[in-house]
Amino acid sequence: GAKPNWLLIKHRDDTARRGYDIAADIDTSVESGRTMDEIARGSSDVWHSDRGPGSATRRRRRAPPAAAVDLAELAIEPMQPTPRKRLAAREGWSFEPAPDGTRALAYVTPDAATLMDGRGRARGGWPQITDALQALAQRARTSFVLDGAVSSDEEGATYHVWDLLLRDGDVLLDEPWQERRAALESLFGRRRVPDVVLVETAADPADARALAEERGWTAVRARKHDGPYTPGRDSAAWLEQRLQA
Repeated sequence: GAKPNWLLIKHRDDTARRGYDIAADIDTSVESGRTMDEIARGSSDVWHSDRGPGSATRRRRRAPPAAAVDLAELAIEPMQPTPRKRLAAREGWSFEPAPDGTRALAYVTPDAATLMDGRGRARGGWPQITDALQALAQRARTSFVLDGAVSSDEEGATYHVWDLLLRDGDVLLDEPWQERRAALESLFGRRRVPDVVLVETAADPADARALAEERGWTAVRARKHDGPYTPGRDSAAWLEQRLQA
């Protein structure tokens, strides 16, 4: 509709309680002042205080239809890998081939999908990718933000995904990469998403290099298992080696 939609995200702070379910303790509507039980037993009447002085008007209001959350308004600045001359096998690290192409963050809800570049600008030209991602959100009944790159060849464009930043209102930026990766694999599961693929991971950098060379890609990257996602910064937990041509 004409009114903007908002998504409020509370990051962890000193008073956060991990695992605390606030809905189990507080079930009172901030709009009507009624508990969930009272709402379930009663009607959907809601008092509106904007009728002017002395007005005692009540009206019955239906719940508004589900609307797309404008996740693109978040405009997360992509994390950048730190360059390294060579990547060696290390405990607590995984490795991935780095696809060549245009860096793109995907902001997806069941109602809309947008690809945005590193400067927060919407990128068009790949409707088949955004349509496929929106269909995934509809099937999974969730919203999410992905990080990856779009590459093109004679067969068309492919979105290569390597990270999951948000899902269903849960901010994953501070979560370890290993947990974000598990959540990413869970999101895709066995669902076929045309023109969208997950970037493979390997325990040995040699395997990642072999995959990159096989596809003609020019870099490999290393992921520290407990590394967070740091928007807009070179990450010491995400390293990149450029391959010689």
